[in-house]
Amino acid sequence: MNNYQLQVISYASKTLTMNKDIIIALPPNFEETKSYVTYLVFDGKDLLLNNHNILTNNNSNCVYIGISSTNNMTRFNDLAMYTNSEVKTLMTKYFPILTSSNINSLGGNGENYLAFIENEVLPFVTNKFKLKIISLNALGCSMGAYFCLQMLYCSSLTFNTMILLSPAIWFNEQIFNDLAIKALNKNQPLTIKLWVGKKEPKFFEGKISTNYESNTICLEQLLISHKIITTIMIDNNGSHGFKWWINYLNNNPLIFV
Repeated sequence: MNNYQLQVISYASKTLTMNKDIIIALPPNFEETKSYVTYLVFDGKDLLLNNHNILTNNNSNCVYIGISSTNNMTRFNDLAMYTNSEVKTLMTKYFPILTSSNINSLGGNGENYLAFIENEVLPFVTNKFKLKIISLNALGCSMGAYFCLQMLYCSSLTFNTMILLSPAIWFNEQIFNDLAIKALNKNQPLTIKLWVGKKEPKFFEGKISTNYESNTICLEQLLISHKIITTIMIDNNGSHGFKWWINYLNNNPLIFV
């Protein structure tokens, strides 16, 4: 695995009032005296731990900080600052507890999740590993990509590059309006690399239209209008899920340069 050092740390978050797994991937010969290109990865547990080909086939010298979501329910809650009541209704078959829950919708915890990253995860990791960050970047898939887009106008962090795979804009397309009217990345230079597949699902649970391809194409144009360097890869065989995202990352090793 290119001798990457992988650690999984269960972190007790005061902000989220629960434990969250943080996955740290340090490159070979990691040295405290050096500075590293660093990626926040959503969902980090699946991309770095369960499908660690990202480290096997990409001979990068990056540090990866993965933040896991416990399950689909917490993923929607954590990764969206917006809400969607329809998704809650459709998720009750997976999480019957939602039926009796007084929560009317999923999503809406994104601000707390962002505070968790800014005020807890990054200080914890940089202090524990004496990590010096030369540039901060993000890699997100589906709802993780959705969260990355929200960070562009909500976060105090400044990013150099974002790799966004199958952004789940369908969850609440209000995000398009905010991306259009708000300052992005604190008006600092930014490169965004988009990937979407032509075989992405057309509906969530057969009921909510997802429009992955068309939404990503619209997103590309919106980002370009902000003078953000944006590239898009539309994969004829690409679908939705870690199998396809890992395949794309492994076939494009220079994406982390």
